[in-house]
Amino acid sequence: MAKFKRRKKLIKPRLQLQLSLTFVGLTTIGLVMQSLLFMEKLSELSFTLPNDGSLLMSVMSETMTEIFLLSALVFLPLTLVVGILLTFRIAGPAYRMETYLRDIKEGKYKGPCRIREGDKLEELCCVMNEAIESLVAQLPEEKREALSSPSIQSERKAA
Repeated sequence: MAKFKRRKKLIKPRLQLQLSLTFVGLTTIGLVMQSLLFMEKLSELSFTLPNDGSLLMSVMSETMTEIFLLSALVFLPLTLVVGILLTFRIAGPAYRMETYLRDIKEGKYKGPCRIREGDKLEELCCVMNEAIESLVAQLPEEKREALSSPSIQSERKAA
C-alpha cells in the first residue's frame, strides 16, 4: 500500500460533511426521542405519586430541557468530529481513485492504483486495477511497450 500522510483538511468536503451531518441528524433524533420518552415516563410516575405529583410535573419540563441541551452540547459536536474523522477512510480512497482515473484519461498511466492500508473501498480499488490491467493487456504491443518504458517505470517506482 502507498505510504501517504493523511491531510488534516477535508479531502472531499461535500461528501464528508454530508455524511457527518447525517450522523448529527440521527443523533438529534435519538436525543429528542429519549427526552420525549423520559417526559412520558415521568408524567406517568407523577400521576401515581400520592403526594407531590403536581410538583414533579411543574419542574419536569424545565429539567428535561436542561438535560436535552446538555446532552446535545456534548453529543452533537462529538458526533460531527467522529463522523468527519471516520469519513477520511472513505473520502481518501474515493479521491485517490478519482485522481487516478483522471490521470489515465489524460494519458498518465503509472501502474496500479494504491490506497493506504486500513482505508475502505480496497475491494473497489482492486477491481478497478484488474479492469484497467485487462484493458492495458488488450492494447496493441507498441502502446503496451510505451506504457512500460523506462520513464514510466521510474515514475511507478517513485509512486
